[in-house]
Amino acid sequence: MVRDQSAFLAGREWIAYATVNKSVESRNFGVPFEADDIWVVRSDGTYPMRLTDDLSAEWWPAWGGDRVFFVTNRGGMQNICSVRVKPLEDAK
Repeated sequence: MVRDQSAFLAGREWIAYATVNKSVESRNFGVPFEADDIWVVRSDGTYPMRLTDDLSAEWWPAWGGDRVFFVTNRGGMQNICSVRVKPLEDAK
């Protein structure tokens, strides 16, 4: 079962989401059916941007200002990480 792991940035038209087995790295080296990367995309589907490219699983993205926070199992334990998304407004 795949759960909706998207997060909408209010006031801006961007959506953050987690993918499952989308990246080449995940398909070749990852765990099947495990979340692999965090992406953002405009709400109209344009300008998809991959934010993470680590082999560890990353899921549950949430916006906090100009950052996307997410859960990851980097280093073998679950933790919360974030990445600054910049510049969102340049992709118009």
